[in-house]
Amino acid sequence: MDKKGLSELIRRCDSEFVIPLEEDFGNHEWLWFPGIPPAELEAWWGALEDVETFWLEKTRVAWPGEFVRAHEEIELSHLWEILWGKDTHRARIGLNEQFDLTEPDTYLRRPDGKILLHKGAYAVENLSSADD
Repeated sequence: MDKKGLSELIRRCDSEFVIPLEEDFGNHEWLWFPGIPPAELEAWWGALEDVETFWLEKTRVAWPGEFVRAHEEIELSHLWEILWGKDTHRARIGLNEQFDLTEPDTYLRRPDGKILLHKGAYAVENLSSADD
């Protein structure tokens, strides 16, 4: 990314709702510009059946907004790290195997630290309690 493109991305991060997203499956970092207000995103996230649509670009189009790969260039990775360290929304997408809901591998974290799980995260919990 050239300096002009990086400057534009930094400006967007300062002026738009952006979420640093950590993808566990490929160990990738993303800047996610959802294009919807935080409350609407939280509602969308809560209703999400699973995160498997994230893994492929053609199915990721069902997710709101735009994704920018941050792991491919050091400057973007550094920007991602700065955003991840702030009290802001952040997201982590693991393999969608929420075996331990006390330490979920897929979540949306609000600026106040509250962890929001998607609807599909509770499926494993329901299955394991049905086996008891």
